[in-house]
Amino acid sequence: MKKLLFLILCFFMIVEGTKAQNFPAKPEPAIFVNDYVGVLENNDKNYLEKTLREYDKTTSTQIAIVIVRSLEGVTIAEYANELFRKWGIGQKNKDNGILILIVTEDRAVRIELGYGVEAYITDTDAANIVKTQMIPHLKERKYGEALQKATETLIKQLQSADFRANTEPTKAWYNSYRVIIIFAVLIVAVIFLLTFLFRKKKRNKLRSASSSSSSYSSSSSSTYYYDNSSSSSTYYDSSSSSGYDSGSSSSSSGYDSGSSSSGSSDSSYGGGDSGGGGYSSDY
Repeated sequence: MKKLLFLILCFFMIVEGTKAQNFPAKPEPAIFVNDYVGVLENNDKNYLEKTLREYDKTTSTQIAIVIVRSLEGVTIAEYANELFRKWGIGQKNKDNGILILIVTEDRAVRIELGYGVEAYITDTDAANIVKTQMIPHLKERKYGEALQKATETLIKQLQSADFRANTEPTKAWYNSYRVIIIFAVLIVAVIFLLTFLFRKKKRNKLRSASSSSSSYSSSSSSTYYYDNSSSSSTYYDSSSSSGYDSGSSSSSSGYDSGSSSSGSSDSSYGGGDSGGGGYSSDY
């Protein structure tokens, strides 16, 4: 009995291992248009790859296209979810990835959504894209047109999403608060200094008036005379400390997106995860 259970367990392990081998290996560096069947024209493939690579570079949101021949026994939802997870489409902790999966022999298509994009693209939106913009072209074997329509609509609906700004604190935000803080400190310092000088001047007046009244003088003018020749020492030169030099922070005030070039060697899937949302259909 134990031997039988062991054999059954080994069988299921082999089956699971076989299923795992059916998934295409994660491309490194990242390739956003992955046609493992060869149904896309070169012009369509190059256009989509360039569009999606540029979109990833400017927004950090990743849309991956995968075309395979067969699901080999699993549902398209299971296949898409597992492939999404294994490749890590989108950025980690943002989950701003989208997978467009087409299975040619099974004549099935699915748009798989990461958790992060579900606030901007719902399952209903994915269903509308599949039904109205993909299936009519897929039925005519026009894969390039179907994918162009789908990606254009997805990008348009994600216009209000800014995953890059949400997760990377902008240095401009930091610098603006730094300017406010420095300006406030300078104002307080000036007020404190003026108050100190005013009190000092007042004390000097009282001291002068007291000393002049106690001394003997036949001239009434000398009794009330106050020498303000020292008033020049009361002036405060704020030219060296009242201004804020923002030039030192100019290089860090904006977000530098130039670190990633248009070449394929600098792109990689960032470890995103899917939320299990999306829509699939036969065509």
